[in-house]
Amino acid sequence: MASIKVEQIKKINSKCENGFTLDVFSTVVNDDKRLTKEIVIAGKDYKYEAVLRFDTIYERFEKVGIQPVLVINKLSDIREGEKFTFSRVAELYKSAIGDITKRKSMKVLQDATKDFNDNAILDILRAKELCA
Repeated sequence: MASIKVEQIKKINSKCENGFTLDVFSTVVNDDKRLTKEIVIAGKDYKYEAVLRFDTIYERFEKVGIQPVLVINKLSDIREGEKFTFSRVAELYKSAIGDITKRKSMKVLQDATKDFNDNAILDILRAKELCA
């Protein structure tokens, strides 16, 4: 299990734009670099989560590198008595946003946050007819 200091989190988040922040849970538990943001739709019992992360790319069962991707998930409101949590319902969209590389660079993900504000993400979903 990895560890990260509060100062490191603040430094990473300060270089992100459009509401993206470091997914601390994934960083600590999975040692995975990813930035996330949530988009709440008024009057709906779900919200969208945009994730900038790295996926491992394989060719003929051999790892050839990693690639930055944008993933958009739909999260649904799950209630258990008085408390509730959001649970992933579906991965609605996934697309490469950069070239295949050999190492995970947080700067690549931070730079990508400039391109994905709420409207850009909702436009992607509308174009794919995935959101109301």
